[in-house]
Amino acid sequence: MKPAPPIRILLGCGIFQILGWMLLTLISRGVWTEGFSYETPNDATPTWPFVIIQGLLGLNLIGCLLYLKDKISRRVSPVILTIAILLRLIAIPGEPIHESDFYRYLWDGKTARAGINPYRFEPGALMLYEKEIKFEFRDETTGVTWRGREFTDHESELLDRLITLRDDNPALFDRVSHPAVTTIYPPAAQWVFTLCQVGQSDSPALIKLVFAIFDIGSIFLILLILTKLNRPPIWAILYAWNPLPVKEFSNSGHYDSIAIFLLLLALLLALSYRPAIRKAMLVGVVLALGTLTKYFAVLFLPVLLIYIHDQTSSRAPIAQRLLNYSKSPILWTGLLSFCAVVFLGFLPYYFWNNTGWAELFRGLSTYQEHWQYSPGLFSLIDKLLSWFRDDQFAISKSIAALLLFGTVCTLSLNKGTGIGWKCFAVIAALFVLSPTAFPWYFCWALAFAPFQNRLSWVLLSLLLPLNYLDFHTLGDTPLANLRWGGFYATQILSWGIFFVTWISESVRRHFV
Repeated sequence: MKPAPPIRILLGCGIFQILGWMLLTLISRGVWTEGFSYETPNDATPTWPFVIIQGLLGLNLIGCLLYLKDKISRRVSPVILTIAILLRLIAIPGEPIHESDFYRYLWDGKTARAGINPYRFEPGALMLYEKEIKFEFRDETTGVTWRGREFTDHESELLDRLITLRDDNPALFDRVSHPAVTTIYPPAAQWVFTLCQVGQSDSPALIKLVFAIFDIGSIFLILLILTKLNRPPIWAILYAWNPLPVKEFSNSGHYDSIAIFLLLLALLLALSYRPAIRKAMLVGVVLALGTLTKYFAVLFLPVLLIYIHDQTSSRAPIAQRLLNYSKSPILWTGLLSFCAVVFLGFLPYYFWNNTGWAELFRGLSTYQEHWQYSPGLFSLIDKLLSWFRDDQFAISKSIAALLLFGTVCTLSLNKGTGIGWKCFAVIAALFVLSPTAFPWYFCWALAFAPFQNRLSWVLLSLLLPLNYLDFHTLGDTPLANLRWGGFYATQILSWGIFFVTWISESVRRHFV
């Protein structure tokens, strides 16, 4: 019997992904299970079935790629894109799986649409105002300080309008997480949140659809970039059909798909056939919009601008290259374009409601001070330092930041490395070194995984959903909240299996 043609195997893989997501959507809505509705207690949600199904979908994806990567025709982009769109459309109607961040997006959008700066007040300010709490107190659950204070007459007028807004949809307001913290989301994200409030809609489905559209746009860009890099389009399924971005953007409504789209667009522009200065300016503008969406996008600025510059120059000693960079009109054009757009993006929010710079970044500062979630290499750095100091967290962050800075500099200056791999390595390093390794953050790196050859990173995307098991607190869910040596069992499994696989791949590539 002849083996099935490669295109049939690819279609079979795609149909398996579609059926899997149809099942996940039904389960999320409470068919055969308690589902994942907001009212369902975490301990009653079917997290293990979700993790198992996601794992099977991912293994199907890896098996398909391993079998087809040297056999499939290059004319499969329409198939990849069509199935990717279907997966996201199927996932949108599902109940968000262990997620509520989009309620903050909706509240920020409602606040801005009502004419109030979303950076001006934290949601909890309404409670402080109504109860006339004028003293600071610590939230024992999160460690965040509630800023009790006396409000001015102008602030009282704004808060009265926010109270009316809250009372229009109290269920939405009650679901906004971390009410003691002002919004951490940059201006471009706020623009999208506000646009999603067209007609004063509070629909999670609408906001998920918008994020899914950006995600689909990212897949289209990945296919174009693969063509530019002379890589087979089959590699696009590592992101396009991967269950992690489908879950995090189309099901759970995270807005990171916007930043990913802009990063991919910046890479495509850097690879385009345009005059170098014009490319640098466009890349600077797009990366600025990316930074105004998610701050991590700034990491691509030196990588892409130096790449554009190096395309126009010959090899030279590193000292001479650094001198050339300091005088390069290409680099200065890109840098000034970036800075101008970022500054102009924040400027209206500085003046709006007399908010000022400190309030614009108060939420981000609180996030950086308190948030830590299932980190990878960062957790090892932090654990090692804890043997010597009790206040090691800030030092650990500084060490991780220096390591990341060194990685970005090394990759930017390395002329012998492909630009697609450089971009992947920068974002992967950020995720590995970050104190907060939420599963959806890994989608930043996963979008660039098609530009490199290691499948260990794809395996990590299948392991990270194990972290959702730790939302169960009663102790009757396997692996939930189990600890060993100060680490969660789910953290040890996901990162341990990944690092072992990654090291194995490295050894095999070195000796084979």
